[in-house]
Amino acid sequence: VYKHLSSDEGQSRWEDDNPLKTFKVMNMTSIYVPLMAAARYYPGGENSAEFKEMKEKLAPFAVRHIVCGRTSNALDVPFGKMIEKMKNKESVDEVLNVLADVTPGDDAFKESFADLTFDDSDEAFATLLLVQLEEFVGRARKKSEKQIPDDYSLEHIIPKDYSKYADGWDNLPENFEKEVVRSIGNLVLIGKDDNAAAGNRPYEEKLVVYRDGRSGSEVKPVKSYNLLEELTKKYPSDFDAESVRERAEKLADDAASCWREP
Repeated sequence: VYKHLSSDEGQSRWEDDNPLKTFKVMNMTSIYVPLMAAARYYPGGENSAEFKEMKEKLAPFAVRHIVCGRTSNALDVPFGKMIEKMKNKESVDEVLNVLADVTPGDDAFKESFADLTFDDSDEAFATLLLVQLEEFVGRARKKSEKQIPDDYSLEHIIPKDYSKYADGWDNLPENFEKEVVRSIGNLVLIGKDDNAAAGNRPYEEKLVVYRDGRSGSEVKPVKSYNLLEELTKKYPSDFDAESVRERAEKLADDAASCWREP
């Protein structure tokens, strides 16, 4: 069971499984403890309805826990209580009630989410969050289950190499790269080729690529990516540090609904 949950071997077993992918990318190995207990104590093991329900309901908890910077040590006691309830064959909802007191609420989660920044080594996590937000926004606002293209990549709206534009910007915040360029509010998904075409261009030039795609492209990126479409409508000409913060807070509102408390 542990190998199934955590190993890259047979990757296809979890590649299309959002909860398992979430645990893997976040490297939250402690979450496997209650899942292995569910596989042991519920009839049917990892093929049981209870195991599947536990896995799906633990995913939003895990995201909230990691985003809010909580430690795994804080989960030792709650997980122990959950296992005792599973031994007694209590329902998944009764088991998960144990986590109520240690699950970050909406206000704390939104505040932490809006403050998220990502180093290069964290970009897999940023991509995971944006993929799931893309799918959520499609369902919530467009009532669509359409999957995003497979060739997505992470785009920095204000480019990492922003120095040649910075001379014309007034009142750059201190720690601009860390707090603005690498903010969740400055990130969006787009196809790899379109990402390369956008490059380190200023925003007004990137907009052409966002809306029409790279030269010769027949696919408009804004038609494939919900958050990109919303970006271009909300910011049709300029995008600056204030825009990044505003957008981060909007994404945080969506995140609270996307990853609801279990």
